[in-house]
Amino acid sequence: MKTTIILVRHCEAQGNHERIFQGATDCDITERGERQLEALSERFRTIEFDVLYSSPLRRARRTAEAVNLYHGLPVQIEPGLREINAGHWEGKRWADFPALYPDEARAWNLAPWDFAPKGGETMRQVYERISATVRSIAQKERGRRVAAVSHGCAIRNLLCYAHGWPIERLNEIEWCDNTAVSVLEFDEDGAISIPM
Repeated sequence: MKTTIILVRHCEAQGNHERIFQGATDCDITERGERQLEALSERFRTIEFDVLYSSPLRRARRTAEAVNLYHGLPVQIEPGLREINAGHWEGKRWADFPALYPDEARAWNLAPWDFAPKGGETMRQVYERISATVRSIAQKERGRRVAAVSHGCAIRNLLCYAHGWPIERLNEIEWCDNTAVSVLEFDEDGAISIPM
């Protein structure tokens, strides 16, 4: 009995557009994000799923509503799907990080597994949290097709985990675009595969 997890990254939000680290900050979506949601609703019109989960952040919840437009399922809010809390990076411009926090910026880009912002969540914690959350959802929804809306950094960590790789291989996983869709399959024993 196969369990399918259909992962969706949220639409474009203000932080994406303004090149600001939004992480755990609850930003509004952009006009482009609104257009992305219209296209996403049409894409999901014929995609079957039994249950829908979303990160609690507004940009993810709005995306879940679009995924759900033609399905009418309850949206289950799952805090474990949220984005990284970047502590003192939150709300600051990406371009300023190398000057403000050179060591942390170097880690983010070259060795993200060592990224540990002051007052925030380490990348290792994100890797553990998102993998445990999605495993728990797959166990709870065994044999079903699940749509789940999350965030770029969280999804990147989850895809690394799904490949069976340690977090030290995180840079081998590309960033997905806003509203990108990824699919994971869990077999009866909980083994994960990424169908082509």
